[in-house]
Amino acid sequence: MDWQDKLSFRKNVLIMIDDAVLVFSGKHFEADLAKGLLESNQIPYVMRSEHGAGFVLRAGDILEQYYIFVNTEDRQRAEEILTVLQESE
Repeated sequence: MDWQDKLSFRKNVLIMIDDAVLVFSGKHFEADLAKGLLESNQIPYVMRSEHGAGFVLRAGDILEQYYIFVNTEDRQRAEEILTVLQESE
């Protein structure tokens, strides 16, 4: 794997995947809420799905699991912000 495979771009923000940490996993609706919270607090993130877009196109996103990663230095702040989602359950 070369260095380009380790990079992800989101709204002109660069995240090194090797240094990213998981801060959220959940269904599509919850992931959209988490993304909104991170974006409104200017925390760069990468979102990945368990099965990928092809699966979602064929089966729908009801069965899909989404994962959100942030840079290591943003982890604590992101987790604090995302506790709002856990408290609402």
